[in-house]
Amino acid sequence: MNERRGIVATMILLLGVVAALAQDTKPNFTGDWVLDREKSEMGDARPGGRGGGGRGRGMGMGSFSLAHEGDALVIKRKMEFQGEERTFESRHTTDGKENVNEGFRGNSIKSKTHWEGTKLVTESVMETPNGTRETKETRSLSADGKTWTVETTVHGGFGEGTRKLVYK
Repeated sequence: MNERRGIVATMILLLGVVAALAQDTKPNFTGDWVLDREKSEMGDARPGGRGGGGRGRGMGMGSFSLAHEGDALVIKRKMEFQGEERTFESRHTTDGKENVNEGFRGNSIKSKTHWEGTKLVTESVMETPNGTRETKETRSLSADGKTWTVETTVHGGFGEGTRKLVYK
């Protein structure tokens, strides 16, 4: 009887360890992503915009290509601006170290990206003609890996607001 209890206790312990390890697994965001307008909440956090968050406008509305390997995350954003397609690239590390990338209008954006469980959080600061703009982007991936969600909160600069963009 004691032997059976010992086996059961060991099995429960092993299952707990496996469950804990599974919860700590970080998702990989690599892929090509296109905005799902129906599931998105555009709000008024338009990076590079002036608030208002009209459908189909703003920097976050184009398609994305992400390359995520280890601590390196490269984000390529394609969008149409004034009738021409443009591509913007930003490079981040997911270890919390500071990264500097060029913004939409040539401004420098300083950011730090870190994990909060299975969510990847980027906090950035950019100086604009209208003052300092602070942005927090929280990225998450669905369990099946087919949906990428980016929740954005913006303070200062061109205005304040939030939005939730869903990509397929």
